[in-house]
Amino acid sequence: MTDLQWTPSHVDSGGESIYYEVTNPDDALATVVFGHGGAGSHAVWFQQVPAFAQRFRVVTWDTRGFGGSTLRSGALDCDIAAADLGAVLDDIGIDDPVHLVAQSMGGWWISCFALCHPERVRSLTYCNTPGGVFTADLEEHFTRFMIDGPASSRFLGQHFAIGPSVQASDPTRVFLYQQLNSLSPSPKAAGTAVAQRFEPSRLRELAIPTLVVSGSEDPIFPPTLLQGVAEALGARFVSIDNAGHSPYFETPEAFNAVLLDFLSQSP
Repeated sequence: MTDLQWTPSHVDSGGESIYYEVTNPDDALATVVFGHGGAGSHAVWFQQVPAFAQRFRVVTWDTRGFGGSTLRSGALDCDIAAADLGAVLDDIGIDDPVHLVAQSMGGWWISCFALCHPERVRSLTYCNTPGGVFTADLEEHFTRFMIDGPASSRFLGQHFAIGPSVQASDPTRVFLYQQLNSLSPSPKAAGTAVAQRFEPSRLRELAIPTLVVSGSEDPIFPPTLLQGVAEALGARFVSIDNAGHSPYFETPEAFNAVLLDFLSQSP
């Protein structure tokens, strides 16, 4: 990791200050942009940035209301988040198409961005997220999950977004996940934003290389149901063993290998 330039910054977008970080900002490399899920921030990608910065310009950013980004207006929806992402890319000066990677809530943002600016997208990776594309079976499951409510995360080393395998083997890692979540509580507007749905045919028609990654123990978007979304998108599908809703955090080596393999095939 020697001599890799790392720059934190802010850009104004719609009256809000959007925080982002970029590694290798001036290099003529393909760009990978990582977008976080609910209660996350740019910091959750700490196990990806050093690994991917060896080959790519890497961008992480905070959705408005999360991490270092403001939400003074209270306004957040898919179009707004897509505009914020565009402002980040413009501020860095990225003109070439980028690889977009997003987990959970962030999947909605990259779906919208791809629909609005397909010429700016080189590939899409949905990590444990349908990105607003729902089959009937997934809609039924997700509705039931939200009504029943996730299991409590108030116990040290336990979190509903982390699979039981990691909770049993590495409770300290789960506690770190809890700590990162505590730094960026999800604003109410985020819940409304992810109520939006996209027709899979609209995304499929863009012919953008797409990967859907799941965790074998994800209770929110189970792999058997998320695979249906991948099929609707015409996307490649990979389920990572012994991981829950956050494979990038729980099993980073496996997640990174899957993503690097996909990106190497999406020049």
